[in-house]
Amino acid sequence: MKSLRFAFVQIFVCTAIIASAQCPFQYISNDTVFQVYIEFIFPTKNVNEITSTGTRVNRGIINDSVFNTPVFQIFDDCGNILNQTIYKYVGNFRLIHKSIPTHRSYKNEPIGNTTIKVKDDEFLLVDRAYDISSNEFQMILFKIDDTGVINSYNTTALNINEINQTTVKHVLLLKDNKILVIVWDNAEQYTFYYFDKNLNYLLKKSLSLVRGIRAIKEADNGEFICTSLVNDNSAFQFYRFDTTGEIKWMVSPYNNSGSAREILIENNKLYITGSAGAFGVFLICDMEGSIIKEFKYDTFFCEPRFCSAHLGSDSTYTIGGYIKHCDVADKKEVLI
Repeated sequence: MKSLRFAFVQIFVCTAIIASAQCPFQYISNDTVFQVYIEFIFPTKNVNEITSTGTRVNRGIINDSVFNTPVFQIFDDCGNILNQTIYKYVGNFRLIHKSIPTHRSYKNEPIGNTTIKVKDDEFLLVDRAYDISSNEFQMILFKIDDTGVINSYNTTALNINEINQTTVKHVLLLKDNKILVIVWDNAEQYTFYYFDKNLNYLLKKSLSLVRGIRAIKEADNGEFICTSLVNDNSAFQFYRFDTTGEIKWMVSPYNNSGSAREILIENNKLYITGSAGAFGVFLICDMEGSIIKEFKYDTFFCEPRFCSAHLGSDSTYTIGGYIKHCDVADKKEVLI
């Protein structure tokens, strides 16, 4: 039987390792005008390096969208930057980038994924772009290697409504090696764009999902398991739907505000990570949504926010997240 452990155990271990290596805590930048926000972190084939993608934004009074751009960074194991690439343009295309949207209940948490690792040494990024030669708006998919160099890219046209009213929210590598990009109109409407492995556009489908998509993973037969993107007493919710948007089943285990933030599918089981009310929650379910095992975690601090999980090869589950302080005199949040 697998055991449950929390990320503070791992942070303690990492701290010991860092201390033995005499690694100081790294402030990546003290720039007060331009700031890089790290959104996704990936291990590399070099065990002494870490890569990340994120957003470089202009915090000054000048609204220069050129600086609201994706950024790729390589760090050594002490957090020192070895390489940084800022993508203002890809070919003739100026990127129209904005950070991924946040959940209105948990405003500090990203709710999308616009970067995936497609190979050990290659990443795929998806964004919107403006063709400076034809004055057309495009969706752009571009692959970079593990040094930040662009390997290839391709585009597909977007109309004016899509460019102004939608957000590129998720990108998935499907089991048949197709690429799925999910675009969201910030309401209930989602458009699923399908591309082949060479980034060539295939087709798109529009779906209305009244509970929204917070996290999503591909199941079998082209169907999907996702968690809800809502703000009500059934917010911790997950469901399965087919490629037409028809919901096959939906599970709402708690009558509390909260959010199911991550889904893992492994060994024909679902692993759901999130928070409901004052509890951090980690569920193990079968592929029909029936709960096999439930872990709930409370703390005297206040409300734990479980955000992600890792299934270890040593029969453990590691949970990552943070704790929200309830003391009105201390509004800070701490990692656990």
